[in-house]
Amino acid sequence: MINRTVDGNEIETAVVSQGDSALRAVFKSTLPVRNLGTLNGSFTSEFHTVANRESKTSYAFTNLFKGGAVKATLTGVTAANKGETADFPEGYLTVEADYKQEYVNTNVAVRTNQQKTFVDAVVAIGYDNLSVGGKVTVDVASKQAPTDYNFGAEYIGADYVAAAVTEKKRTVLNLSYFQTLSRTHSVGAVATFGLVKPSRSLQFGTDYQVDPDTIVRGYAKVESGRDTTALATNVEHRLSNVNALLSVSAEFNVAPAAVTPGKLGVAVTLGDF
Repeated sequence: MINRTVDGNEIETAVVSQGDSALRAVFKSTLPVRNLGTLNGSFTSEFHTVANRESKTSYAFTNLFKGGAVKATLTGVTAANKGETADFPEGYLTVEADYKQEYVNTNVAVRTNQQKTFVDAVVAIGYDNLSVGGKVTVDVASKQAPTDYNFGAEYIGADYVAAAVTEKKRTVLNLSYFQTLSRTHSVGAVATFGLVKPSRSLQFGTDYQVDPDTIVRGYAKVESGRDTTALATNVEHRLSNVNALLSVSAEFNVAPAAVTPGKLGVAVTLGDF
C-alpha cells in the first residue's frame, strides 16, 4: 500500500494484486479537521475488499493537550487472518494516547470488543542518541499476568540506526541496522533469532532514487529450514502530468531447482480530483 499526501490531504490509495484466488483492492483516505480548536485532528479510513485485512476508521486529536496526542480507532470489518489481531477475531475499538517529555516517551492504548479489554503500555527513555524501552500487554478482565512483554534498544548515528527488539514474550530477538549511503541510496538488514525454538532469518533491503520521479526498492529474505529465498522488487514512478503515482511490485521464490513467481501488485495513487 502506498500513502501520499497532496496539499495536506491523503486523497485515495488503491492497490490491486494478483497471485491469490481473487483480485483485491485497498482504499485509504485522510480528511483533516482544522476549525475545532483543541479538537483539531484528522479522520482516516481504510477499506479492504477482502476479509484477510482489517478495515478501520480512526480520528487523531493533535491539539488535545500539550506534549501529547490521542487517537481513537474503530475496526468495522473482521480480519479473517487472526494472526494480524489474535486478541480480537472480531471488530474492536482502540483508544490510544501519546505523551512526550524531554527524555521520556509514553504510549497507552486500550483495545476492547466488550467481551475482552486489553491495555498496551509502552515506555521509552532516551538520552543523546540512545533509547531504551519496553512494552507490556495486560488483559484487564482476567487479572492474570501480562499476556505479552518485550524490550528494546535503539541507537541513532549520523547516518545510521541500529536496534535490538524482542517479540512474543521475549522468545524472538530482532537485530536491525539501517544506513543512508547517499542522498539517493539507503540500505538495511534485519536478523531474527528464536530464543526458545531454534530459528533464524535474515532480510536485506535497499532503496535507490533513480531520478526525482522514480524510486526502485528491493529486498531478499532467507530463513533457516527452507531451501528457497524470497526476493521482491518495487518500482515507483510519479506521473507529474496527470498528478498520479504509479507503483509496480513483484515477488519471487528462488530455489536451487527453479524460480517460482509470487505475487504481482500494481498501485495507482491519485492526487486532486
